[in-house]
Amino acid sequence: MTKPFKMTLYGPDGVLVLSRELPWIKSISIALDVSQKLLLQYREQGHKSGMVELKAQGVSHCLV
Repeated sequence: MTKPFKMTLYGPDGVLVLSRELPWIKSISIALDVSQKLLLQYREQGHKSGMVELKAQGVSHCLV
């Protein structure tokens, strides 16, 4: 069994905003899409900066 994807949203200055495991997602492309949409929602709420880190299969992907 593989470890689930873990998505972490950081605000300005690296402040942790949200961290979630995504056990129902099996595809890296879907996990990246979900992460990108979360970051877009965060910015639409008026936040100027943020970053999403997606950890999957031993690799860390960062969306800024």
